[in-house]
Amino acid sequence: MKKFSCLLVLCCVTVLLMHAKGDKYLNIRKAARVIVLDSQNRILLMKINPTLNAIKPKRLIQIPFWLTPGGGVQKNETVYEAAARELYEETGITGVEISKSHIWYGEIVLDFDGHETFCQDYFFLVRVQENIPITTERFEAFEKEIFCQYKWWSIDQMAQSDDLFVPHGLIPLLEQIIAGNDLPKEPVPVTLITEE
Repeated sequence: MKKFSCLLVLCCVTVLLMHAKGDKYLNIRKAARVIVLDSQNRILLMKINPTLNAIKPKRLIQIPFWLTPGGGVQKNETVYEAAARELYEETGITGVEISKSHIWYGEIVLDFDGHETFCQDYFFLVRVQENIPITTERFEAFEKEIFCQYKWWSIDQMAQSDDLFVPHGLIPLLEQIIAGNDLPKEPVPVTLITEE
């Protein structure tokens, strides 16, 4: 119990320090992402090829990678509301229960045309039935440029793949959820990957 309490305190302190770093950047972008797990504990990931987009922010990895559905939080919108909206817009999934608070949190600094932007990603969890229909018909133009495909991944498939998955350490992060443990009371810090 003492070990668990120390770990919880460490996670809380880490998250506070991560948030504090954003104070020095003029541009801050919040994004809501959704960890979509089906009844077989497979995760829905989208393959992105950033080299296909004319606007390439510096420090963003320039090779294809897999990540969860999600996108930027709009004005006067909470991150929770953004998670539900982005899930619908990027997958067509609606009418599902999303975790009330984010369970993972990550940040990354990208350079857009010389302007450093502090990006904060909030990851929510949702469980869906197997073979739920997925559609990309509501993608925006720039999303269509960089999107390659959707795929349901099992942990075993990811472990055997040489592909890049974001956030870093996605497999052990998912294993904690699949093991049936309670959702973390505080968001778990995750590492978003850059070219550096």
